[in-house]
Amino acid sequence: MRKFLCLILSMLLLTGCASAPAGDLKTNSLGYIGDVDTGKKPVLMNPDLPVKKLVIVSEKGSSEFQVEIAATDAQRKSGLMNRKSLDDDKGMLFVFQRSGFVNFWMKNTLIPLDLLFIDSNGYIKHIARSAQPCTSTNDRDCVLYNSNFSVQYVLELKGGISDRLGLKEGDKAKWL
Repeated sequence: MRKFLCLILSMLLLTGCASAPAGDLKTNSLGYIGDVDTGKKPVLMNPDLPVKKLVIVSEKGSSEFQVEIAATDAQRKSGLMNRKSLDDDKGMLFVFQRSGFVNFWMKNTLIPLDLLFIDSNGYIKHIARSAQPCTSTNDRDCVLYNSNFSVQYVLELKGGISDRLGLKEGDKAKWL
C-alpha cells in the first residue's frame, strides 16, 4: 500500500512539472508571442501545438509565416518528423529556455528543411539551407546541423524557401 501511495504521489508531482500553457509563453527580449487570428486551423499543422505569427524582415521586405511553437523537450524532439509536406508560409519555431549552441538532425524527417538559427534578440545568426532528410538506419550517419552561434530559437521552414525569399544571416525575426 505504501509503495502504491508513493507511486501516486510521484505521478502527481511529475504532472505538476509540465511546461506552462502556450498562452503563457514569453520570450526573453522579444515580448509576448501573439496568437494567429485566422478564423480557421492552419493546414498541415499539428493541432496540439500553439500556432503563432512570425515575420522576418530582410532587405527584400517582410515575409510572414504561421509557425507551430515547440517549447517543451517532447515537442522539440518530434519537431517536423514524419511530415510529408509543408506549405511555403508554415513552419515550426523551437523555443529554448536559454541561449546556447544547438545541433539539429533530420532523422525521420521526410522533406528538406531550412533551419534558421536565431539569437535571443531575434537576429538570424546562421541558416542551414535545404537540410536533407536522413534516410540511414544508423543514427551515426545522420548529419548534424550546428547553430555555430549561441541561439535561443530555431525556425524550420520548407527547404529552399530562404533562398526564394532572399533571407540571410543578420535578418530580424519578429513575433506579432
